[in-house]
Amino acid sequence: MRRLATTVRDALGRLQNPRTAAHPEFPDLEPRQLTMAIAGSAARQCQLPQAPFGYCSRHFRPGDEASWLHLIETEFERWDRERFDAFLSEPERRQGSCVIEHKGLIVAATFASRATAHPLTGTVDYVACDPAHRGRKLGLMACGAVVKYLGENGYDSVSLKTDDWRLAAIKVYFDLGFTPVINRIDMSARWEAIRHQLEAYSST
Repeated sequence: MRRLATTVRDALGRLQNPRTAAHPEFPDLEPRQLTMAIAGSAARQCQLPQAPFGYCSRHFRPGDEASWLHLIETEFERWDRERFDAFLSEPERRQGSCVIEHKGLIVAATFASRATAHPLTGTVDYVACDPAHRGRKLGLMACGAVVKYLGENGYDSVSLKTDDWRLAAIKVYFDLGFTPVINRIDMSARWEAIRHQLEAYSST
C-alpha cells in the first residue's frame, strides 16, 4: 500500500487538477470525476471480508457523529457538523451506511445514498479510512456492506464517483465488481491509464 501511495503522489505531480482532470488529449473538456457502477443483482451477491480482530463493522448509531465527522475531515474538504447532520438526515444514509469501529472510534466508513436523478440507483458516497488503519481491508468491508445493503433493498444498480488518483480505492471498487462507466470521450483513455498504473503496482 505504501508503494501504491508513492505512485499516487508521483501521478499528482503530473496532473494540473488531479481530482477531476480530463485526459491530456482532451484539454478543452471540463473536469469531471470518474463513474463506476454495479448491477443490483451483483450487489446482492457481494461477499464481505471478516473484520480483523479488534474491529467491528456495523451500521450508524446515534453518538457516532463526532468521530465520523473527524474521519471525513481527514479525507475531504469543506465538512462541518451542520453539513454532516444534514447529509445524514436522509433515511437511506442512516439505515444503510456502514462504519468500522476500533476502540470506540470510527476508523473507516461510507454512506449509502440514493441517486437524486435516478431513484432506483443507489450510490456509495464519501469512502474514508483513517491512514493509521489502512492495509486491513477496512475500505473493502465498509463499501461492500453498503453495496450489499443497497442491492438487497431493491436498487437496480449501485454507482459511485471517484478520482483518477485514488488508485487504492479504485482497486477496492474493482474487487467488489464495479466496472467503469464510459460517459464521455476522455473516459476510455483515463481508464486505460488507471489500469496500467494498477497493473504496474500489482507486478511489483
